[in-house]
Amino acid sequence: ALDTDNAARYDALTPVFDRYYDTGKRMAQSYIDEGPSGGNKLMEKFDATAIAINEEVDAFLSQEKASMTEHLASKASEANNAITTLTIFAALYAALLAVLVISNKVILSQPLNSLANMIKSMVEQQGSKGNVDIDTSRLVTDQSSEIGSIGHWINELLKNLKQQYQQTLELSNENLKIRKALDIANANVM
Repeated sequence: ALDTDNAARYDALTPVFDRYYDTGKRMAQSYIDEGPSGGNKLMEKFDATAIAINEEVDAFLSQEKASMTEHLASKASEANNAITTLTIFAALYAALLAVLVISNKVILSQPLNSLANMIKSMVEQQGSKGNVDIDTSRLVTDQSSEIGSIGHWINELLKNLKQQYQQTLELSNENLKIRKALDIANANVM
């Protein structure tokens, strides 16, 4: 069976087709046995049977058309719901992507740019003054993130550099005092 859902409706058409077939068969036999006058007597009954089958088939087709229209409307509604759902998910995905891009800018880019600018200032100061004196108060030093960890260790490096610079400056001043004392002693000896 090709269409099991409508099998009962097809079966209901069988008696109509059988009456049409029987009437046509009797009319054909009358034409054979009695000629045109015998066959023409059954023409009216044959036409009535043909009209009845046409009405049954037309009613069946109208029901099928209504059923198909309803089915198509249901599928169109399902398709519209799917499109709406996909549109909502696409909008949510786009919003999530925008949030990720913005948070990337805030969480990663700004601290990295700040860190890069600070390192650039360190290099410039080292080259021009020989000393690095940088304000690191704006530097992220929370060690729970990689950027914070880098900031922490840069602060430690700066502390060490400042200590070494101080020690070098003290040694230089000490050497200068010794040199002046030696120069004075040398001038007195001569």
